[in-house]
Amino acid sequence: MIVISDTSCISYLARLRCADILQALYGRVMVPPAVFAELSAGSAAHPEIDAVLNSAWLEVRTLSQPENITELLLSLDLGESEAIQLAQEMQAEFLLIDERDGRQAALARGIRVIGVAGILLNARKSALL
Repeated sequence: MIVISDTSCISYLARLRCADILQALYGRVMVPPAVFAELSAGSAAHPEIDAVLNSAWLEVRTLSQPENITELLLSLDLGESEAIQLAQEMQAEFLLIDERDGRQAALARGIRVIGVAGILLNARKSALL
């Protein structure tokens, strides 16, 4: 299963100390470089993110067509734009994203999305919580 994530889902789950459910549910989670950079920047204020950054299940993947994010950048930040583009390129099963505008842009491109609430619900259904 190919799962791509934006910053917010990983960050929130790390801060809740529940990030390990991502590995349990999906095996591995891929992020584009901008998301990894945003997570790294957030670890100064939230050190629990460091554990995620050093996890074997988190994989950084570069975009094969970075020029395709230009349109997305008109309304989204770099992390969201790269995550959506990576999800398209890799034909991901899911994009983990919470922000409304990012979710709408992903859905418009035929990408299935799940947010933190959906992740926690799936974890509960799988008896992980």
